[in-house]
Amino acid sequence: MKKFLIFLLTVVSLLGIPAFAADVDYSIPNYDGQLVIHEDNTADFRQTITYHFDSSYNGQIVTLGEAGKVPKNFTINSQPQIQAFTNGKKRTVSTSVRDLGDGYELKIYNGGVDGDTVKIVVDWKISNILFAYQDVAELNWIPISDWDQTLEHVHFTVKTDRAAKDSRLWAHRGYLSPAVTLNKNGQTYSLSAKNVGSKLELHAYWDASILTGQNAIAQNHKATILNLEANIVKYNRWQLNFFYTILPATLIALVLISYLLFLAFKKNVARYSQFDFDKRLYEVPQDLSPLVLADAVYGANLLDSDTSGNPIKQKLSFENLMQATLLDLIDRKIIRVEKEGQISSLSLNSQDKALPFEKEVIKMAFGSRTSLPIDDLFADYQFDEDTIEQYKKTYHGRDLERRLNKIGLDFNRKYNRAVSNITHEVKNEVEQLSLPQRMRRLSRAEKGSLNMIQILTGLSFLIALVAGFYMIIKEQFALMIYLLLAIFFFLILLFYHRQLSFFRKSGVYTAEGQAYCQEWVSFTNMMRDLRKFDQVDPDALIVWNRILVYATLFGYAKRVQDYLEFNEIKLADDLSLDTLNQTAFIIGTRSHYLTTASSSATMASNFSISSGGSAGGGFSGGGGGGGGGAF
Repeated sequence: MKKFLIFLLTVVSLLGIPAFAADVDYSIPNYDGQLVIHEDNTADFRQTITYHFDSSYNGQIVTLGEAGKVPKNFTINSQPQIQAFTNGKKRTVSTSVRDLGDGYELKIYNGGVDGDTVKIVVDWKISNILFAYQDVAELNWIPISDWDQTLEHVHFTVKTDRAAKDSRLWAHRGYLSPAVTLNKNGQTYSLSAKNVGSKLELHAYWDASILTGQNAIAQNHKATILNLEANIVKYNRWQLNFFYTILPATLIALVLISYLLFLAFKKNVARYSQFDFDKRLYEVPQDLSPLVLADAVYGANLLDSDTSGNPIKQKLSFENLMQATLLDLIDRKIIRVEKEGQISSLSLNSQDKALPFEKEVIKMAFGSRTSLPIDDLFADYQFDEDTIEQYKKTYHGRDLERRLNKIGLDFNRKYNRAVSNITHEVKNEVEQLSLPQRMRRLSRAEKGSLNMIQILTGLSFLIALVAGFYMIIKEQFALMIYLLLAIFFFLILLFYHRQLSFFRKSGVYTAEGQAYCQEWVSFTNMMRDLRKFDQVDPDALIVWNRILVYATLFGYAKRVQDYLEFNEIKLADDLSLDTLNQTAFIIGTRSHYLTTASSSATMASNFSISSGGSAGGGFSGGGGGGGGGAF
């Protein structure tokens, strides 16, 4: 409670709201309780409480209650005796007692400074503390409950004036709480406990002879007391068994069930999701534009090139998609490469053979021009950190923030609109080609299985997390069990996400889709294993111009280029390999600039000037909170 108040008041001070409460920082290293029960059913209760202060303070608070299940006519004398010691020296203090209705609050005005150790001794008089039955006198009392600070070391003694032939005492801190050390010496029970942060309950009985002159309740009660304590032991043992065995086993079983469902799902979708990564194909399966190929076979496009989770383990990137598309347009003579000395330029030929999405790519790359130096590709989409730095030198404060936000948003609107137009036209082209149906949607049963896999594992993770926090509160070693389980379940959740997100997003491969995609897998296997072609006549193999386009798309361009140079293979037109290599490299660089430009624009659109502020409170900006126990 105290820590929460400190946090709350700190937040209040940071918001600039005045905080009126002053926090007192202290601990209670020792609490000693002595209960002496007399034969007339009265008792003397002495509390010796040691405070250690880490801040200045005004006094201490001690409460004692009458609420709950107490004997008839149970009362506490409202005028306790108080002694106060500061740093070992007795002090004269003033006090006040407030009737809370269900107990009393004692305030001791005993101020001091940081570093003080204060010992408070309070002597209470209690009447009718025991339930008097025909056979036994029962103590059912909670002397410790609502302390704001943890009592680090507690020592308690209970004794009676008269000796009893039969007696027993139990001390309870709650289920699954740390144990209490209990001893008996003659007529005195003594107990000790560490870090008591909640309740300490005393339950005991003595034979009825310890009381004299009492009107006993007309029933025997010893058997009921023993049965109650036996049930407490039984239920506590059950809780131990539940949290140490039953719950962990149940959580593991749930995750095991989810894994069996996962295996069943994978088996179902694996019928057409297996591909041969050793088989090679030495010719292009179908003459497709790189962007159409990426969408139709891999489900990738310029907006989303992520293929993670796809059984076809083929990485694609925005840069490779754009680079391969421009090289394809060059190979098809829609774009012409002209070289003057060391400088290459690109010119547009007739666009009659260009598909709608290719015209959008050309528009993005050339702008309004029909010819440009290759270094000027995508000139209308230039935005880098230099732009941001130039604005920072010219403008300041809110004006800088507003201007950077605007140019960043304007750039990304234009960029995203162009890329979205290309992607939309690519999908239209894929539909018009009537290619084999690569994927089908998940059935209702398959969706239910996917949901159940993740629900069972996610629920197990959350339960393990909550149980772990509960074990922290109860100071149980089972904390380690639930911590390990939570980490394990979280890793399984990540595994499922990686394995199943593709199917949730894209569906399941069909038989014809598998056959069609296998051709392209075999073709990429060929480019991957290009150095193993020793026994094949390279001149009779394939049209290398087209291979270079697809090699660029799949990231094998360097291998193909090295192979062509090593075997002195000529391309099928007048374009030299050196010129094509240089052109491809610069196109790739310019394509990469597009992605960095978008990132820089996003940074600019989110640019913000820190507003600063001031914190309320004292001269140093600090704040605090208060609580019961000291003031």
